[in-house]
Amino acid sequence: MSGDDGAAATGRPADPGPEPAAVAARRNHVPPTRGYVAGVVGAAAVIVLAVTLPVIGLLLAAGRTSAAGAGDGDGLPVVLSGGALAYLSPLLIGLAVGWIVMTSLRRETAVNHPMPRGRALGYGAGWAIITTGAVAAPSTYAVFATPAASAGFMLLLARMLFAPDAREPASPRRPSATAS
Repeated sequence: MSGDDGAAATGRPADPGPEPAAVAARRNHVPPTRGYVAGVVGAAAVIVLAVTLPVIGLLLAAGRTSAAGAGDGDGLPVVLSGGALAYLSPLLIGLAVGWIVMTSLRRETAVNHPMPRGRALGYGAGWAIITTGAVAAPSTYAVFATPAASAGFMLLLARMLFAPDAREPASPRRPSATAS
């Protein structure tokens, strides 16, 4: 008897081998829900706006100050004219990435085992913090890379840490009358 005759002799069909990847992908496919798609598209839109609005605001502010002069009252909001949104941009990007990570982990899988809510929230918060730091790092480095800015920051920090509090009297405590 040869090795192939054993399957026929026992009545079991011969092993067909591994199934093709396309068949396994179709069998395990879980279609995304409308809420998930809307949330991810909304978070992606927040990321795009958080990247483009500060750039547009800074370009508009630079164009106004060089061509028309500063403070000519052309009606632009203060957020766009001063580039203040550039400071909020890393936070918005980090929150959007954290939301995408959290909702992706909470999705049901082919074997119906979504990640628990607390764990998914922890991973989302972690990625939000990491992304916020990674996006904010270049601008923070640019601010503190100059010697004048670093010296100014160190002087401000030293003043906050070592200067006497304004609420405390400058002279030492006088002994009270009852202590004698």
